[in-house]
Amino acid sequence: WRLSSCSRVTFRQLRMPWAAIVSWPVVCTACASQRGRPGRTSSALSEIGTAGTGERRPWLADTEQKVPEESRYGFKIHTLAGQDVVKMDPFAQEFEKPSDLHKSPVFNASVVSSCDDNYRPEPFEWGDEAWMLAREERGRLNIALMRGAEGELMRDLAEALWEAFGYRELTQPLIDHVKALKFNWVELMALAHHPFLGSWGYQVSGYYSCCSLMGSPDDLKHLINELHKAGIGVVMDFVPAHFCKDACSFCDFDGTPTYEYEDPREGEQRQWGTKIFNFRKNEVRSFLVGSALFWAERYHIDGFRCDAVSAMIYRNFGKSHGEWIPNEHGGDSNLEAVSLLRDLNKSMKQFWPGVIMIAEESTAWEGVTTLRNVSSGLGFDLKWDLGWMNDTLIYLEEPAWNRPSNHSKLTFRSQYMQNERYVAPLSHDEVANMKGSLIEKMGRKEGLGFYDKLRLLCALYGYQATAPGRPLLFMGQEYGQGREWNCYQSLDWHEGEEEIRKGICVWLADLLGVYQHHRPLHMGDDYPRMRQYPIGSFSFEWVESNAGACVVAFCRHWKAETPVMAIFNFGSQYHHGYTIGSPYWG
Repeated sequence: WRLSSCSRVTFRQLRMPWAAIVSWPVVCTACASQRGRPGRTSSALSEIGTAGTGERRPWLADTEQKVPEESRYGFKIHTLAGQDVVKMDPFAQEFEKPSDLHKSPVFNASVVSSCDDNYRPEPFEWGDEAWMLAREERGRLNIALMRGAEGELMRDLAEALWEAFGYRELTQPLIDHVKALKFNWVELMALAHHPFLGSWGYQVSGYYSCCSLMGSPDDLKHLINELHKAGIGVVMDFVPAHFCKDACSFCDFDGTPTYEYEDPREGEQRQWGTKIFNFRKNEVRSFLVGSALFWAERYHIDGFRCDAVSAMIYRNFGKSHGEWIPNEHGGDSNLEAVSLLRDLNKSMKQFWPGVIMIAEESTAWEGVTTLRNVSSGLGFDLKWDLGWMNDTLIYLEEPAWNRPSNHSKLTFRSQYMQNERYVAPLSHDEVANMKGSLIEKMGRKEGLGFYDKLRLLCALYGYQATAPGRPLLFMGQEYGQGREWNCYQSLDWHEGEEEIRKGICVWLADLLGVYQHHRPLHMGDDYPRMRQYPIGSFSFEWVESNAGACVVAFCRHWKAETPVMAIFNFGSQYHHGYTIGSPYWG
C-alpha cells in the first residue's frame, strides 16, 4: 500500500497484527497528509496481516473524514507479544515540537501536514525558477561550502529564543553572512526531524519531515527559496546508514525488527546508539531512496551529504571480532548497502539531474565518485577528504621544531588527490567533543600565543582554498571562535566584532573570491584519475617542499588559463630572501 503522497515512494508490507490510530485530540487516518479538498485527509493503509497467520484482510478507512490540518496523530500497535506500543508515523511530513531539548522524548506526535503543494488551495509560491533551471548546467565546479546546524547559527543561550529564531528569522541574516564571506553554498546539519538535540541530527526519526523546532515546512521552503534567489545552493545532511532507536520511533515498529536487521550483529551500531537499516529489504530501500527524492522535490534541496558511508559499506565498522557477520563471500563489505548507494545515486541523477551527492567516507574505498567499477563504484559526485583534514590538523598541532619530521602529513595527499573528486572539509567533528576549536589546535603542543595561532589559522585557510578540493568550513571558524562548538550553546558572535577577528573574515572572503575567480583553482578538480587525461594531468604541480623550513609551494593549472602559484610558510620563522623556483617566467 502507498504510505506517502510522494508518487515515487511505496512500502509494500508491514507485519502488524493489529493497528489503530491514536490522535490528540481527534482520530486521524494513517500517514495523514492533506489531499483533495481542503479539510479532508486521505488514508494510506489498506491492508494489515492478522495475528499469527499469513492471512491478510482489508482494513478500510474513511478517506473523506474531516481532519483539520495540524492535527496530531500516531500509531497504536498491538504486537505479537501482547503489548501495545505507540509509534510515530515513519512517513510523516511534519512532527510536533519536542518537549525537551536535552533528552529524547517519550513521544513526538506526527502532524497532519500540508507539505505537498499539489493538494493545497494556496500552494507555496516558489521564486527560484532561474536557479533551478541553471542548476544542472552549473554543476559542481567552484563550490565553497559553509556548514552549520541551522538552529545554532543564530541561537542565544536561552532556549526560549527558539521561537524567535526559526527558518524565516534566520533567512536574511544567513544570506547576508554567507554573501559577505563569498561562500556560494550552505550545508545544513540536523534538517530532518530528530527527537534528541544532542545527536546533532544524526539520530533521525522523521525521514520525510523537517525539524519542527525551527518552524513549519513552508518556513523551510521560504529559507531555501530565498537562498536560491540570492545565488546560494543548499546541501542537507542525509543519514541513510542508521536511525533513532527510541521506543517511539520506527525501531521495532511492529514489535519485531522491521526497518532494521534482525541479528544485532548486523542491526546495532552501538558506538552511536542507533539501529542499522536492513538494506536487503526492498521496502527499506524504497523508503530511503524515496526520502532523498522527496526532499529534492518538495524542498528544492540541491545536494545531499550522505553521513557515515563507511559504516554502511563495511560490516565490521566500529565493531570488534565476533560482533559482526561476514558477507556471503566471507568479506567485510556490505554488498546490499553498496547496491543501495548505487541505486540512490542513479535515481537522483535520473529524476533530479544537477543535484549533488556527497559522501562522508573515511576509508580508502575505491571508486566512491564513479560508477565505472561495477563491484565497488558508488556513484557519488564528491567525497569528503577526511584524511586531508586529519593529517593537516595533526601537522599544525605539532610544535614548530617537530613539524619537519611530520612533513609527509602535508605531502602524502598528492599520492591520492587525483583518484576522486573531493571536498576539503574543516568540519564539526574536529571542533567538538573536547577536541578544541581550530584556533586552539594551532600549535597546541607548544603553547603558541594568540597572534601566532591566528597566523597559522590564516595559513591553513589559504592552504584549504588553493589545494585541490572544494573548501568547506564549519560555522564559527570563519572568525576564529575561541572555544569549541557546543550544540546547546550559541556561537560566540561577539568575538566576531573584535577588529583582529574581523581581519580573519576579510582574509577568508578574499581567499574565496580568488578561488571562484581563478579557474585553475577549481576546474581541474572535476577530473578524477587525472593522470589518465592530458587536460588534468598537470592541474597540480609541486614547486617547493622544504621540510626543514616548513615551506611548501605548488602551482595550479587549467588549459590555457594563467596558472596560480601558492606559497605557504607553516614554520615559526620568517624567511627573508627565500628563493623559490617557478616553472614560468615573470
